[in-house]
Amino acid sequence: RRPPRSTLLDIRRQRQMCIRDRTVVEGDLGYKAGRFELIDSTTGTSVDEGKYIQIWKRSAQGYWELHRDMWNSSVAQETGGS
Repeated sequence: RRPPRSTLLDIRRQRQMCIRDRTVVEGDLGYKAGRFELIDSTTGTSVDEGKYIQIWKRSAQGYWELHRDMWNSSVAQETGGS
């Protein structure tokens, strides 16, 4: 899956930084939620920022597996209007 506002070529130049996050584990479920900022590593400029949540489930073998991964951008999307 591609980060918001990115092309395949851009992904090689970007890195994601977690600004704040929180991790909670209860039994066989866990979640990590927080805010992120996507940085262009060649220029150091911010490309995108937003919120995310990951939900993890413990498998029958005891391994943690990613169950759901959701994010949304807090940056207004550009429109192609004239």
